[in-house]
Amino acid sequence: MHLYNFWFMHFECIRMVDGIIFSIKNPRNRLMIELTARSCMRIGEVLKPTPSDIEDHRAVTQEPKSGKETETAFLPQIALER
Repeated sequence: MHLYNFWFMHFECIRMVDGIIFSIKNPRNRLMIELTARSCMRIGEVLKPTPSDIEDHRAVTQEPKSGKETETAFLPQIALER
Protein backbone atom coordinates (compact mmCIF):
# COMPACT_ATOMS: atom_id res chain seq x y z
CA MET A 1 0.00 0.00 0.00
CA HIS A 2 1.32 3.42 -0.86
CA LEU A 3 1.93 5.89 1.95
CA TYR A 4 -0.55 8.34 0.40
CA ASN A 5 -3.31 5.72 0.45
CA PHE A 6 -2.53 4.87 4.07
CA TRP A 7 -2.81 8.50 5.22
CA PHE A 8 -5.90 9.10 3.11
CA MET A 9 -7.64 6.11 4.71
CA HIS A 10 -6.46 7.22 8.17
CA PHE A 11 -7.94 10.71 7.77
CA GLU A 12 -11.15 9.30 6.31
CA CYS A 13 -11.55 7.13 9.43
CA ILE A 14 -10.96 10.15 11.67
CA ARG A 15 -13.60 12.12 9.74
CA MET A 16 -16.08 9.25 10.12
CA VAL A 17 -15.45 9.03 13.88
CA ASP A 18 -15.81 12.82 14.20
CA GLY A 19 -19.10 12.61 12.30
CA ILE A 20 -20.42 10.01 14.72
CA ILE A 21 -19.23 11.93 17.78
CA PHE A 22 -20.65 15.28 16.71
CA SER A 23 -24.00 13.78 15.65
CA ILE A 24 -24.69 12.90 19.31
CA LYS A 25 -26.77 15.68 20.86
CA ASN A 26 -26.55 14.74 24.56
CA PRO A 27 -23.29 16.31 25.90
CA ARG A 28 -22.69 13.54 28.45
CA ASN A 29 -23.08 10.78 25.87
CA ARG A 30 -20.94 12.68 23.37
CA LEU A 31 -18.14 13.03 25.91
CA MET A 32 -18.30 9.33 26.83
CA ILE A 33 -18.06 8.26 23.18
CA GLU A 34 -15.31 10.80 22.47
CA LEU A 35 -13.19 9.61 25.41
CA THR A 36 -13.71 6.00 24.37
CA ALA A 37 -12.68 6.73 20.78
CA ARG A 38 -9.87 9.24 21.25
CA SER A 39 -8.15 8.02 24.42
CA CYS A 40 -8.78 4.27 23.94
CA MET A 41 -10.45 3.98 27.33
CA ARG A 42 -12.91 1.17 27.96
CA ILE A 43 -16.45 2.28 28.73
CA GLY A 44 -16.05 1.15 32.35
CA GLU A 45 -12.93 3.30 32.64
CA VAL A 46 -14.83 6.28 31.24
CA LEU A 47 -17.59 5.88 33.82
CA LYS A 48 -15.40 5.28 36.92
CA PRO A 49 -13.13 8.35 37.28
CA THR A 50 -13.89 11.10 39.74
CA PRO A 51 -12.60 14.67 39.33
CA SER A 52 -9.68 13.81 41.62
CA ASP A 53 -8.57 11.10 39.15
CA ILE A 54 -8.08 13.67 36.36
CA GLU A 55 -5.01 15.88 36.40
CA ASP A 56 -3.67 17.89 33.47
CA HIS A 57 -4.20 15.71 30.38
CA ARG A 58 -4.27 12.41 32.25
CA ALA A 59 -7.00 10.24 33.69
CA VAL A 60 -5.80 7.67 36.21
CA THR A 61 -7.94 4.53 36.42
CA GLN A 62 -7.83 2.69 39.73
CA GLU A 63 -8.06 -1.12 39.51
CA PRO A 64 -8.41 -1.37 35.70
CA LYS A 65 -9.55 -4.49 33.87
CA SER A 66 -5.94 -5.27 32.88
CA GLY A 67 -5.17 -6.31 36.46
CA LYS A 68 -2.57 -3.59 37.03
CA GLU A 69 -2.83 -1.37 40.09
CA THR A 70 -3.49 1.74 37.97
CA GLU A 71 -3.56 2.78 34.31
CA THR A 72 -3.14 6.23 32.84
CA ALA A 73 -4.99 7.45 29.75
CA PHE A 74 -4.02 10.68 28.05
CA LEU A 75 -6.99 12.88 27.30
CA PRO A 76 -7.20 15.02 24.17
CA GLN A 77 -7.35 18.80 24.66
CA ILE A 78 -10.64 19.04 22.76
CA ALA A 79 -12.34 16.65 25.21
CA LEU A 80 -10.99 18.54 28.23
CA GLU A 81 -12.48 21.80 26.96
CA ARG A 82 -16.00 20.32 27.10
